[in-house]
Amino acid sequence: MVEFGYEIELSGNDELADLATAFIAPPSSSKKFYDDIKHSEAYLVDSKAKLEDAQRIAHVGYWEWDLTSNHVIWSDETYRIYGLQPQDAIDIAVVRKNTSP
Repeated sequence: MVEFGYEIELSGNDELADLATAFIAPPSSSKKFYDDIKHSEAYLVDSKAKLEDAQRIAHVGYWEWDLTSNHVIWSDETYRIYGLQPQDAIDIAVVRKNTSP
């Protein structure tokens, strides 16, 4: 067995520090870490649902454009605003046609 004798400081507030802590933590800490992750996931799901409700009520939407892949993502409400279904491909020509006077 080879020992490297190299130690890395496991402090900080980033994902790598959290991951390192999870691997060396005692089982009770690992359970808390897992519970914290599950709580965060539930919070994000709830927040997303509230955002979608607010957009629907206010009749506003949002969109994202990934410049590296040239991929556009629309919220469900943005699709409704333009009279499209969420499964429809986004085509700027269709949007222009639907919004032209």
